[in-house]
Amino acid sequence: MIPNHETQVYVRFGETDAAGHVNNTSHFLYFEEGRTKFFKEFFSKRDTSTGFILAAIKCDYINQAYAGQILKVVSSVIKVGYKSFTIEQKLINTVNGQTTAIAEAVSVFFDYTEQKTIPIPEDYKEILLSLKIAKSS
Repeated sequence: MIPNHETQVYVRFGETDAAGHVNNTSHFLYFEEGRTKFFKEFFSKRDTSTGFILAAIKCDYINQAYAGQILKVVSSVIKVGYKSFTIEQKLINTVNGQTTAIAEAVSVFFDYTEQKTIPIPEDYKEILLSLKIAKSS
């Protein structure tokens, strides 16, 4: 599987919990950073009246991570629909290659003026379809 986008995040002490590992809420910040950079790379010329917004996200925690580690956020488009698309995101420890967590994030195309979802524009859909890969197992 060749991912669409990768970015690294440094785990700060304040992102850990009393047990010393990354707090479950911090994973969502890492996934958000990966998605933000994904959008910047593939959709840099966006209209401010419309855009993608996060509709749903789920996370499976696989291994622990700790302060001082560098994690890689790997983002890959796995599904493209009429108004939405899904990105699979993995957090991977850059030292040992272990997967820390896997998320699926669904984004919908949204009209901010009308405050409703709308179909993904064809030019955006073409980009997403060109990026789509088979879901990993």
